[in-house]
Amino acid sequence: MGLGLVDVYALLVLLLCFGFFRLCGGTLNFFNPASLFFLFHVILFGAGSWYRWLYEGRVWVSDEAVFIVYSSLMLYVLGAFSVATVLFSSAPSLSLPRLLARAPVVELSPLSCLMVVMLPVLISLFYSLYIGGLVWLQSDIDDLRVEVRKGIGWLALLGIASAFLGTLFYLFSRRTIGWLEGFFVVALLSACAASYGNRAPGAEVFIAGIFSLLILKSGRLPVFRLFVVGGLAFLLVVMVGLYRQGFEMSFYGILQQGLWRPFVNFQNFQILYDAFPSSIPFQMGNGYLIVLAVLMPGYQPNYSVWLKDMLRMEFTGGG
Repeated sequence: MGLGLVDVYALLVLLLCFGFFRLCGGTLNFFNPASLFFLFHVILFGAGSWYRWLYEGRVWVSDEAVFIVYSSLMLYVLGAFSVATVLFSSAPSLSLPRLLARAPVVELSPLSCLMVVMLPVLISLFYSLYIGGLVWLQSDIDDLRVEVRKGIGWLALLGIASAFLGTLFYLFSRRTIGWLEGFFVVALLSACAASYGNRAPGAEVFIAGIFSLLILKSGRLPVFRLFVVGGLAFLLVVMVGLYRQGFEMSFYGILQQGLWRPFVNFQNFQILYDAFPSSIPFQMGNGYLIVLAVLMPGYQPNYSVWLKDMLRMEFTGGG
């Protein structure tokens, strides 16, 4: 349970990375895609290594896996810092209100606004009717949500994409939108994105929508509000997970369930680290073809399902 050498290394890498981004104009620079990727990588991946002990005895994560993850993060940040230093050292800082004032506004008609909201709703309803009801209300949801998607995975992808784009189109085409109206649209389309059996798309639409609403209403993204929105989205994901478990859990079980989402990425990475190339040969880009094949007619397994089939693993849960 104590800190090992790899944990000290991870802490030093994290401090170094934040220092480099600070030199580049701030870590929370949402106009820099490298900054967004860095935060996503740390929060939804790297953070999971700090509480490995919580799942000790159930899931094993090696020091080598932690070392590789943080080394890749450091190399990524060094590359982004080098490019920023060479190419953008003289670029002026961007002001969010000034950028919004200059950005062209595509005003949608009331009918168009209704269409961008109703399209993901209709796709979600059609999907639910096609499979015989809402996925979240079915028994054995972990396996069922994958089984019912066979052959219609493209419809789920279309529904999630339409919910995400519909949220952004609706909000940014109505600059004077009220808080209540904006929150209702974000909540509705977040529910649509989550209706296909996965919590992550719903949380992503919710976070993107609330962030967009904050930008439009206040012209900035205060760090405190970012943590509040992120915390609400995280709490929503935890509550959905508890619902799937039947709410029959101890405090320790709730803590494990709540912190599982970042940690599960380490579990998955450990499986990949152990599988290639000892059990499965390196795919040399074939994995992208497997992912693209999901868009083809008929049943095409995504990469996660294909990998589990190759490893002869039974499917329970996501990712």
